[in-house]
Amino acid sequence: MTLKDAAKQLTLSAETLRRLAISKQIPAIRIGKRWMVPTQYVKDLISGHAENWTPGPHGDLQYNPPAITSESLPQDTNGAQ
Repeated sequence: MTLKDAAKQLTLSAETLRRLAISKQIPAIRIGKRWMVPTQYVKDLISGHAENWTPGPHGDLQYNPPAITSESLPQDTNGAQ
């Protein structure tokens, strides 16, 4: 999503997000004159799951999806085996 759209959803100014992108405090890439922010990152920030994003080898943030465990899977309540 564009940086401008991300700023609207996060109720921040586009300039604030641009500064964060330049300093690699948020994951973003620049394509021509436009900054793009991963949609999943914005969704995680809104839902309070920013811990899914950790620093990568180059100082940028990378997405690390939560591990799937047997506790996180829906349980079969029909008794089928």
